[in-house]
Amino acid sequence: MVVADYRSKMINYHEKDVFDTLNVNINLTASFDGDNKIYIIEKIDVKNDEHTDGIVKKIEEKLKKTILDIDTRSFQSHVRKSWSSFYTLKELIDTICELTPEGYINYYRGQSGDWELKPTLFRTGETGYSEEFRGNYDKIFQSIAQKFPDEIKYCPDQGSDDRASNLAVLQHYGLGTPLVDITQNPFIAMLFMVGDYKFVNKHSAPRFDVFFVKENNKNTLFQEVSTSHYNQRISAQKGAFLNFEKLNDDLMHGDEKISKVTINLIYNVTPGEDDDWLPPDDAKTTQTNGAKVALTSAVKDIEQKLKSFHYVSTDLFPDFYKYLEMLKKKHSNSLNAEDVPWYQINNEIISAGT
Repeated sequence: MVVADYRSKMINYHEKDVFDTLNVNINLTASFDGDNKIYIIEKIDVKNDEHTDGIVKKIEEKLKKTILDIDTRSFQSHVRKSWSSFYTLKELIDTICELTPEGYINYYRGQSGDWELKPTLFRTGETGYSEEFRGNYDKIFQSIAQKFPDEIKYCPDQGSDDRASNLAVLQHYGLGTPLVDITQNPFIAMLFMVGDYKFVNKHSAPRFDVFFVKENNKNTLFQEVSTSHYNQRISAQKGAFLNFEKLNDDLMHGDEKISKVTINLIYNVTPGEDDDWLPPDDAKTTQTNGAKVALTSAVKDIEQKLKSFHYVSTDLFPDFYKYLEMLKKKHSNSLNAEDVPWYQINNEIISAGT
C-alpha cells in the first residue's frame, strides 16, 4: 500500500508559493451616527504584488482601470452612505468573470477569515488534526471502508477520481481530508464567506477567492467528483475540489503557480481613531470596536441580501442529519449575551436600500 506523505506536503506547502494571487481589498470604515452603527466602503484597491502568470497580469491591469470608475462613496439610498458590500463584491466578481480568458471557467470559494488556504487535514491546533492522524491516514481510511463497505470504498491511487470521490464522502461526514471545497456558484461561495462569521481580532477579515480552471481539464489541483447518495452536497453546492494530494515539487517550489484573485473585506482605521491624545490602550479599543462594527455589519448586509435572493445556508446541506444540525444551530439559545449585538446591529439600516 502506497501511503500518502501528508506530513511532508503540509510542512512544505505555502499558499504564496502555490498560488499567484491578485489581492483586491474592499476597505471599510465604521460609521457611528447616533444609534446607527454601520460600515462605509471607503475605497477599493489592488495590492501591488509581482505576478508571474499572464492571466493575473492582464486582469490586474484592466481591473485597476475599472475600479477607478467605481465611486463607492456615492449614496445608494437615503440611509446608506456608500455602496453596499454585497453589490461591491458582486461588481468585482462580474468584472473578473468578464476578464477571464477564453478556455477558462471560474470557480469560487468563500471563507470567514483571512487564514491560509489549506485543507482541513493540514490544519493543527484545536480545529486541526494530530501528526499521528496524518501519519496513519490511509490505515484509518482503509479501516473505515472495511467497517462501512456500503458507504465508502478504499482506493489507494492518490489523486485518482475514484479516491477523490471516496474522500469527498469522508469530508461530507466531517472527517478531515486533503480536499478543499470550491463551487461554480459565486452566491454559494458568498454564503460560506458570511454564514459562520464571528469577529475576532486575528483573522477577522473574510475573503472571497476566484479561481481560473482550464476547460481542457489540464489542471493541477482541480478535481471534479461524481455525486452519490452519500455526498449530495456536491450537487447542491455546485461543487468541485482542490485536491492537495496532487501537490508536487513543481507546485510547492513555485514553478507552476495557480492563478486566482482574492477579494478581501478589510478594515481601515478611520481619521481620529489613532489620535495622539488617546492613551494607547484606549486607541486600540476604539480601533477594535470600529473594526467589529464595520466588518460584522458588512457581512450581515451580504447575508441579508443573499437571503432576499433565496440563498440560505440550510439549502447547502440537503442530507437529513446536516439539515437538522443547521436548524439546531440557527435556533440555538446558546449565544452569550455579549454576542447578541453581533446579530442585531441595526437590522433595519443594514437591510434597507441596495
